[in-house]
Amino acid sequence: MRKQLSFKTQENQRFSVPQKALLLRKETWERRMRKQLSFKNKETWERKMKKRIFVRILVGFLFFILLLIIVLFLIRFFSEKQIDDVSPEIPCEPSLLKKVDVLYVIPKFNDKSIAENKSWCEQIKGLDKKLAMHGVYHTYNEFLEDRNEEYLNEGITIFEQCFGFYPEKFKPPQLEISKNNKKLIKQKMNLDALFNQIFHKVYHCNDSGGASNNLVDWF
Repeated sequence: MRKQLSFKTQENQRFSVPQKALLLRKETWERRMRKQLSFKNKETWERKMKKRIFVRILVGFLFFILLLIIVLFLIRFFSEKQIDDVSPEIPCEPSLLKKVDVLYVIPKFNDKSIAENKSWCEQIKGLDKKLAMHGVYHTYNEFLEDRNEEYLNEGITIFEQCFGFYPEKFKPPQLEISKNNKKLIKQKMNLDALFNQIFHKVYHCNDSGGASNNLVDWF
């Protein structure tokens, strides 16, 4: 024990006061550097963790969007195919009329009633498709302006005279419709609007829809 004490005393005596001060400063500096390094390592670790969390959230979000697109694609693929703007006044490819399940017919386009064209009415009935009503005159945003029952009944009567039965479904032109018109139509028919277009493949006789017929075919 005495030998150890004497050894430490001798070791301490080897350093002068200035040297001891330098050693103390060095130790203090080293401690500070270790703290800074540990702090920097902690910051680096936190940044990495935040980045990983962000990447996982982004990947999860993109996967969710992809899943929605796949589900929507399958719903549209297996749902009834529809075609809008069916009228003797609008050219329509026979192949389009044959490939769809539901025809949305305009009762009086260009101020010409479909009921006056009996041969066309018979031709459309001969396709053996579901038929629905698409506006009355199909003017721009026709049903954003409030309409009365008489206006709607004109289209219904023309439709019935042409095909021999009352229309069960109605779709407004450009899918735009006021609240009052919604109430009016729902008293007489089922209303198809935006959600119908989202969940069905909808073609247009004059290929004038928001999406081209080729795009509708693909998706």
